[in-house]
Amino acid sequence: MAGNLSTVINTCVNENSSKAWQELLMFSYKILHVDKTDRTTKSKSLATCVKNNVKSNTFPVTNRLQSTKGKTRSHEFICKTATKTLEDGDVSGAMRILSSDETLAPNSAETIQSLQYRHLAAKVDPEFPAPPGEQSLPLISIESVLKAINSFPAGSASGLDGIRPQHLKDLVFKANGNAGHKLATSLTKLCNIMWSSDVPHDICTFLYGASLCALNKPCGSIRPIAVNSTFRRLVAKIGCTNIAFPRLDEYLQPKQLGFGTKGGAEAIVHATRRFLEQEMKSGDVLVKLDFSSAFNTVFRDKLLNEVKDQLPELYPFLYQCYRDDSTLLCNETEILSSSGVQQGDPLGPALFSLILQPIMLSLYSKLNCWYLDDGILGGLPKNVLADLQTIIRDTAEIGLKLNPSKCDIFMQNSPDQKTILADFDKIAPGIKKLHAINMTLLGAPLTDSAFKPALECKIDTLRRLSDKLEGLLSHHAFHLLRHCLATPRLQYILRCSPTWKELPLL
Repeated sequence: MAGNLSTVINTCVNENSSKAWQELLMFSYKILHVDKTDRTTKSKSLATCVKNNVKSNTFPVTNRLQSTKGKTRSHEFICKTATKTLEDGDVSGAMRILSSDETLAPNSAETIQSLQYRHLAAKVDPEFPAPPGEQSLPLISIESVLKAINSFPAGSASGLDGIRPQHLKDLVFKANGNAGHKLATSLTKLCNIMWSSDVPHDICTFLYGASLCALNKPCGSIRPIAVNSTFRRLVAKIGCTNIAFPRLDEYLQPKQLGFGTKGGAEAIVHATRRFLEQEMKSGDVLVKLDFSSAFNTVFRDKLLNEVKDQLPELYPFLYQCYRDDSTLLCNETEILSSSGVQQGDPLGPALFSLILQPIMLSLYSKLNCWYLDDGILGGLPKNVLADLQTIIRDTAEIGLKLNPSKCDIFMQNSPDQKTILADFDKIAPGIKKLHAINMTLLGAPLTDSAFKPALECKIDTLRRLSDKLEGLLSHHAFHLLRHCLATPRLQYILRCSPTWKELPLL
């Protein structure tokens, strides 16, 4: 199979035509499909089915994109799904299934309408920068490609083309010898075509599109889940490792710690707690900010202009990804994505941080920390209030909208509390006053009185997850108990907070 995929990629590289790219994007549908309804297929091994597909090289009669119905999360269904995910090597995915209360949304008109609402129309009269011209770009090496392939988490899904990262991992594995090396070489050439923005225009909408599904949240809304093409994620991973990380590290720190900073969330929690305990004076305020669908609403023309200025090596590739609408396919319904950072894009956090950075640098609050779109400001009320006005005004110009109902304000004892709260409510109507017992940030408690509720919540979660292990095979249950529950599940909160103050609960 490695040889067959290499041949298809080489044709795509040499011809670089729409027809050749279509053959590549349909490769998995021709070669990897298994018709489970065919009685003759059930008696054959998977390897035999793939070999027969290679010989016939025809499309299956059945449609791969089946309609989905919302499934109830019975205990048996949860355990069965978690077991399958764990056997695929996706330990984190198995834990998410066990701990989540979300279900797959049905394939209905209501679901499609909700998804369309979340993918807003493009900005009126966008001001996109000029297309990338001829320029000398650093070529992607075969070592970078292999490193990026192996960095995909186990169990990563496929996009519209059906090629999963695990397919590439297996095919370029050293045990495949010369065939694996040839495929890695072909993939490197393909990545360089995408890197240089030489993909045919009519292919871009699908190559840089995604498969889309929706999950029902317990609150009643839906959560869209989009998965990009593996080839597209592969190039983005290379760009993230080779360009974005080393280039944006110093530019974003110390205010933006959501990208390129190891332990960034913990650093923000410790910095905020230090501000509360040592620097916050009577009359000072602390404000937590929240935006509505932040990643999904930023204007792409603004984004590309920032990329062109700050990361010119990535501009050709990202121009093809974000200049035109991309297609999101939910079952058989096409939804156009016209704004926002594409979900699942490895470069997404870097791009969002990049477009937000100029606004963050213009603020004057004594405490000014951000973890991607989660911001926290602290200091004198007049300074924080002025910064909040700046944020509301300037973020609107890049497509963001503050969600005041999910913003919080905390104040030290002061006779002017009502006046201060009224001033903030005028700017952000619905902002909530936060009490010390509810003071948490990025999942960690900030005040002594918040430790107990936070630890009790963790204990309750651990108890519920432990009960669900009884439905798994003993080996699987023990593996999750040892590597994912108990101490591993608590490590973040232990590093972020002085939990020794609540020894009985600890």
